[in-house]
Amino acid sequence: MKDAWKELLGEQALERPSSTATDEGEPTTGEDAREAERPRLPSRLSHVFADVACDQSKVIREDDLRNFVARRGLERRGTLLLAHMIQSLDQDGDGCVSRKDFDALVQL
Repeated sequence: MKDAWKELLGEQALERPSSTATDEGEPTTGEDAREAERPRLPSRLSHVFADVACDQSKVIREDDLRNFVARRGLERRGTLLLAHMIQSLDQDGDGCVSRKDFDALVQL
């Protein structure tokens, strides 16, 4: 299901880098890259989360996801898939994706 979220939201929004380069051009380890990326990832996730959660409710509902899909011109996504995408992240069973639920997407 993470692949469906990545396709919909954009690969860069959810990916942590596995490696990068130092100022001298030397590759860093995966752990160093993750540390360097740590400040930017929450900012990217906040932006993406706010874009999907259209109102100020601080959660993503199925209709928010459906509206996001329509704005991106991806209407081919079926209602069942969108419902399943919400269910795959909804940790407390309330039918919505909270920011905490959404952040867990990066850990999958």
